Parts: sequence; structure tokens; C-alpha cells
Amino acid sequence: HSLGSAIAARLALEQADRIERLVLAAPLVDFTAATPSIRLLKIPLLGELLVPLVIKPMLKYRRSFRFCDIEDGRWVDYFFEQLSIPGFDQALLSMVRSGTLGKQHEVYRQLQQFPQPVSVLRGSEDSFMTHDQFSWLQSALSRASFHEVQGSPHAFLLTHPAEVSAPILGFLKPK
Repeated sequence: HSLGSAIAARLALEQADRIERLVLAAPLVDFTAATPSIRLLKIPLLGELLVPLVIKPMLKYRRSFRFCDIEDGRWVDYFFEQLSIPGFDQALLSMVRSGTLGKQHEVYRQLQQFPQPVSVLRGSEDSFMTHDQFSWLQSALSRASFHEVQGSPHAFLLTHPAEVSAPILGFLKPK
């Protein structure tokens, strides 16, 4: 899911002989395009100040709002635990500064040559994996199957598990 899908795509390209099918759920295409202000984190010292003073409070607010109604809010607590792990700030800065959250276009272009079946899913209300990015993936991965889960956000695995699992299970079922 999300960044995990981008990582899975890279892994699939490197280890194609070990993968039978690949599911990309709301794959990260270019987070920095949707959030241009994240580039400020690349500036030395400014990034180190922004993460604890602005970014983490913003993440806490957003996750509290988005996850509060999912399974009695326990995902909010899980997320807050992650934020408190020593090294979180440095890991976040490393991801931004290394380009990990940037353009993944070349990876997905290469995936067109991946010999095994690929399925891509997106929530129709996803503001991170936008409709334009989904359309771009459809053209870049013309051999892949695509499914849009209606009325669902980026966290559709949590908010719409039945609607997400049905197309995934159908894709994974041996033919």
C-alpha cells in the first residue's frame, strides 16, 4: 500500500522469478507533486526544525481526523506509537531527502516489462494517489488490471476492507 507498493514494484523488478502476481494498492507515484511544501524538509537545519514542530503535529491532527472512526480509533493510537519511536524524525527526513517520496515513474515504466500479472487499485476519493496519477499508470502499465474502489480514501484498506479484498482475491485466485 502506498509507499509499500513502490517498494514492492522495485522488489518485483529485482526478483521477478520469485513473484507470481503483484498487487499495488494506492501506489505512490509522486508524493512531492501533491505536497510541494515537503521540499522545505530538504533544507539542512530547517528540516530538522520543521519535523518536530510542524510535520509531526500536522500528521497527528490528520491521522486523528482520518482514522478516528476506524475500528474505535485504535489506528490513531498505532500511528502515534510510530511517531514516538526513536529515529522517526531522521527516517522521515531521510526519505524526503533521498527522493524516496518523489517521482516513481521510471520504476512503473520498467514494470511494463514485468512478466507476471499486475493489478493496481485506488480509492476514488484518494487525494494522494490522484486520478491523474491513476490514469498515468493505466497508460504506463497497459498490461495491468485496474480497479477503483468507489467512495474510498487513501486508507481504503482500513475503511473499505470488503470492497478492496474482493478484487484482490479475484486477481490472486489461480486461473
